[in-house]
Amino acid sequence: MIFAHGWPSIGLMWRAQIDAFATDGWHCVAPDLRGYGDSSKPADNDAYTIEDVVADMAELHDHLGGKPAIWIGHDWGCVVVGELAAHEPRRSRGVVLTSLAYQPDGHALRMIVPLVDRTIYPADQYPDGQWDYYRYYTTHFEAAVADLDADLAASLASIFRCDRQAFAERNGYAQRRALWRRTPRPADRT
Repeated sequence: MIFAHGWPSIGLMWRAQIDAFATDGWHCVAPDLRGYGDSSKPADNDAYTIEDVVADMAELHDHLGGKPAIWIGHDWGCVVVGELAAHEPRRSRGVVLTSLAYQPDGHALRMIVPLVDRTIYPADQYPDGQWDYYRYYTTHFEAAVADLDADLAASLASIFRCDRQAFAERNGYAQRRALWRRTPRPADRT
């Protein structure tokens, strides 16, 4: 099973799924896609096309032996997995897209804007519907990323939030706290 993450995640987002499937005997891999985490980070913006990222996944697949795999994608990973399966079907035993439907003609504005619900997003007010940020990003890339790049720590803090309860449970704090509460304490001395 090969898991492809979306924005703004990294391959680590799949750890719970990998643990579950690996327990059942599956060989699971969740790489950081090009430009994310510890992956390669080409300086040229043109090095991040869907063709390039799909080629990365095909190369990884070859490196892993090339047997048909189950590909799982989330967000941008859905686009990557969908395109890989469409253009190189011999690599796929199955495909799971967790947040975006497959669009044979791509996930571009020309394809998604006609699908906008105009009762919610009237065309005269929202020409691109809920995708106005996408249009801005594709037409004003340098300005769009300038805010994020100005203070990377603040940008990351605004995107990633710690779920303290889940963190505590994952690290055994809740169990230790419960054990501590059950442990008899000496009576207060006055």
